[in-house]
Amino acid sequence: MNRSSGDSTPTPAWKGIFFDVGGTLLYPDPATIGEVAGAVLGTAFSPADLLAAVQFGSVTIDEAMAAGQPIGTWWPLYIGGVLRHLGFSFQAGDPPLEECVRRLRERHRQRNLWSFLLPGTHQVLEQLTSEGYLLGVISNSDGQVRQQLIEAGLAPFFRFILDSHYVGHEKPDPAIFRLALRAARLQPAEVLYIGDIVHIDAHGARGVGMGALILDPLDRRANLWTTRLPDLTRLPDWLASSSSRS
Repeated sequence: MNRSSGDSTPTPAWKGIFFDVGGTLLYPDPATIGEVAGAVLGTAFSPADLLAAVQFGSVTIDEAMAAGQPIGTWWPLYIGGVLRHLGFSFQAGDPPLEECVRRLRERHRQRNLWSFLLPGTHQVLEQLTSEGYLLGVISNSDGQVRQQLIEAGLAPFFRFILDSHYVGHEKPDPAIFRLALRAARLQPAEVLYIGDIVHIDAHGARGVGMGALILDPLDRRANLWTTRLPDLTRLPDWLASSSSRS
């Protein structure tokens, strides 16, 4: 993947790193999705295929937004993308897709589905903190993001956690990014934002002058954004490399 800062701040002097949550720090639980999809579709899936499928879900959202399609309720679009990566192609309204969405939303009401933590995430946040970066969260969420981060053991790393449900603005609205800048007392050029959806995370961050980095584990966004990494474990080395070039 291109490791240049072509879409980010040309000469980065980042003091703060702000994160998205879903698809960046936490993923939908692959085991739960496998259990539900397996029951509806009558098949079993490997853990590796399920992880790749949940990572592909946000690619589907980027593809739709790039094509100018209205997103509307994003659950069918996201879960449809997950199932497509598993080899099942459904249209909105198809009964198997609708049943998977219904069951997964019910599971989500019982316990937040976005609860899967990739290995190495804690260590990366610990290293960034030890190196003096101010860390924060900007999330489009339903009021649960702080509790999600507490349960995952990640909340103590962050100076602030902005949940769109409470602040009244959603990415890519510049307002939520400006609230984060005020909370951190930093200027836009001093901040790198990391997310997984180009049209929501990267465009929103760049719209206020922040640097923007997209996590692209399946390498499916080369035509949308050049500043990408496959996962967070590559971030410390990438930051060191960016700093040495500035």
